[in-house]
Amino acid sequence: MKKYYLIAAVLVFLTAIMIAFPPQAEPSRKIYVPVTVQPGDQLGVICRELATTYGDERDWREIVYYCQKQNNLDLRQPIYPGDKLLVELVIPEGEEK
Repeated sequence: MKKYYLIAAVLVFLTAIMIAFPPQAEPSRKIYVPVTVQPGDQLGVICRELATTYGDERDWREIVYYCQKQNNLDLRQPIYPGDKLLVELVIPEGEEK
């Protein structure tokens, strides 16, 4: 029985510590990268390459989603060479290329 009280006390203590000191997110900021679509470009590839270049750690599909919203693109709407897009990236503070 004492064993259960000890386990409960430890869990309560750890929970209190986690509430008192929540994990801090790394400071980040949004940037908007202008892109001119080239022949053969695909939106997903553009977003993945920019995320890698600038250090955006979100899933590439999330970046594509926000790019579509930012540029008023429908889900299945193709992009064409010469189109100008703004790609929103969330990068760690102080890491701009």
